[in-house]
Amino acid sequence: QRRNVSRNAATPTATGGNSAPDQGGQSSQGAVANGVSGDSYLVSQQLEKARGMLRSYRSKLARGEGTKTTVERGVAKWEKEVERLEFELQNLNQ
Repeated sequence: QRRNVSRNAATPTATGGNSAPDQGGQSSQGAVANGVSGDSYLVSQQLEKARGMLRSYRSKLARGEGTKTTVERGVAKWEKEVERLEFELQNLNQ
């Protein structure tokens, strides 16, 4: 389960829904069964990971490591992901 979650952590779904399978692997039914707490826990875990990735890309950029365009693309990607997850978490916690 753990590996499954981290593999999907940075994969935004087409619908913008929850990309992390919960324990049942079906977000909608699982959310009903577990209450929101399970989903919001998963999303906050993903958010921590995304923030870490963003931090590492930003420091790579600051140190001038790697190809500039690749690193900038990484920064942009993780900024967008952090934003998306924060938004998702807000909606879950309403």
